[in-house]
Amino acid sequence: MEEQWNQSRIQGLIDNPTEESLILEYKSAEALGKNDAKKKEITKDVSAMANSAGGVILYGVKEYDEPAKRHLPEKIDGINRNEFSKEWIEQVINNIRPRIDGVIIHPVNIDSDLDKVVYVIEIQQSTTAHQATDYRYYKRFNFESAPMEDYEIRDVMNRLTTPDTSVEFGFQTLSSKRDVHEYALEVFVRNQGNLVINNFKLEFIFPDMIASVRHVIDARPNAYLRIDQNGNYVISYRSKHVLFPRDVIDINQDLAWCYKIDQASYHKMRDAGTPMVTWTLYADNMMPKYGSKAFSELQNF
Repeated sequence: MEEQWNQSRIQGLIDNPTEESLILEYKSAEALGKNDAKKKEITKDVSAMANSAGGVILYGVKEYDEPAKRHLPEKIDGINRNEFSKEWIEQVINNIRPRIDGVIIHPVNIDSDLDKVVYVIEIQQSTTAHQATDYRYYKRFNFESAPMEDYEIRDVMNRLTTPDTSVEFGFQTLSSKRDVHEYALEVFVRNQGNLVINNFKLEFIFPDMIASVRHVIDARPNAYLRIDQNGNYVISYRSKHVLFPRDVIDINQDLAWCYKIDQASYHKMRDAGTPMVTWTLYADNMMPKYGSKAFSELQNF
């Protein structure tokens, strides 16, 4: 059964400090106001959540003022329900164009003051792009609502007809001796759209900044490894199974790409400036996606 929103659940986010994220945002009581600027800000934040991954906005939870604790909830900051009713908030949100379906507003009572509430607004990821009342489109980015680029707006509008996938790189430490570390690469391909992805291909370039590498690519019919003219490793991987909406796979479970870093490779990496792992992703009829990850973030030597 889905957990209900109540004061205890909200207090738990404060007592076990839960930082804001792509799908979670805190707003103090002063975020609500009946002037045009405050109402525009509400439509901006709600539309940004719908245009991104969906999520929850809590109106009536104050963040810390200290820079070091920014984006962490400090305390419940109740909203006067007589001044700002659930219906009033709905009216403001309904000014977003096109109208966002499936928005749920939970008024959560505060025990210490029956006139005070926290409004928990649940927003589903939308299948089209929504415009705030300032005639702009926003997304969630680095804990904030940021303007969307033209291509991002078109990508959101195509959610019902075009796949939407993302790639994330990470690592696990396998061994950590004084002079040499060994790591296993993590390569996550995520279906963050609403369509089933039947086929995808990921190609990434792994920089020659390591002491040694081991893998099982040669034994895999859906993977291929070559060395480019600069000595970097170029890995191509084709999907073996369909990827359903919200599914995520770590393709390195198939590649078993592990690498070692010693003193020599560490200094080589440092002297090279900022070597990158670059990637290209193809999926069904989606336009190719490109990205990169600093190699320094894939080790802790």
